[in-house]
Amino acid sequence: MSQAVIRTRAPVDDLANHFLSNLGVSDIDWLIIDPLSIGDAYQTLALLPEFRRKHMAPGARLFYMCSERAAPMVQMFGAVDVVVGHRVDYNICYLFAERYGLGPGVPVVMGPAMHASGWLQRLLDHGLISALHARKLILGLDLDCPIRHAQPSDQMRRDAEETARAHGVEPGRSLLIVNHATTMKPLPVEAFADVIAEFPGPVFTDTTLDPSALIPGTKPIAIPLDQMIPIAEQFGQILTLRSGIVDLISDARTRIFSIYPRPADAQTWITDKAAWVSAYRSATLEKMGLSGRAVERPILLAADDDVAAISRRIVQSFAYNGLTKALKGVA
Repeated sequence: MSQAVIRTRAPVDDLANHFLSNLGVSDIDWLIIDPLSIGDAYQTLALLPEFRRKHMAPGARLFYMCSERAAPMVQMFGAVDVVVGHRVDYNICYLFAERYGLGPGVPVVMGPAMHASGWLQRLLDHGLISALHARKLILGLDLDCPIRHAQPSDQMRRDAEETARAHGVEPGRSLLIVNHATTMKPLPVEAFADVIAEFPGPVFTDTTLDPSALIPGTKPIAIPLDQMIPIAEQFGQILTLRSGIVDLISDARTRIFSIYPRPADAQTWITDKAAWVSAYRSATLEKMGLSGRAVERPILLAADDDVAAISRRIVQSFAYNGLTKALKGVA
């Protein structure tokens, strides 16, 4: 094997060669760059075992570059040889995606919006394909190819049990609220007041990213990303914005009440809010083809929902599943 070198001399090629040289990528190795969030990384990682089988030559290594926050997930898939926790500038990723196709010895970028002059993202925004299917197309995989969910190690499970025990989590009858997402604004804390009052067990807020984001009436808990799957199983119920956490715990033995947003919930840098909401409606685990052992109960917010309406939707979803004080039956 020799060092991978792109022989053309455009400035973007010099930039790509800088990445390849610094990482030690050979001409038969693959470099996959995932510049986006936890959910995007999870979807890519779930495809990499099949990608290795279909595309990689004997002796080739798979380099995977993602954000530092997503990096702890990588070892749970067993498909990556070298993980690099470093978020690459989006402008660089757009240049690489436009310049290079699928092949060894060049950077392969995973963002759907960065490929085919934006057409993959447009298909996704109109609900014609899912984000997972877009990633299959980028990786040259069949649309019906198998996925492999994350598999936490025994040590991760022991660490999660200790974290849960130290915080007073009651196994199977506790609720974790995750009120953060990359592209979605947090909901007003008042939207959670009624379900907190009605839930028959202890309720916690995930404060991993912001210790000051504690929701009134709950206890704080910070959860390392590699413990999130077994922690979700310890809780039994997760109430979360539709974020990458939903993808991450899709194969956990738990119930996920995932909140799908209104246009008003988009971060300020989202320009086409209608398309953004439409893409989310195609991102349930079932529609994505990412369903595992978790049971997802989507909570679809309407565009005109105010805080009181959001609260009612949440409480109704929990009541239908036997998870309020007034109704404790089996879901």
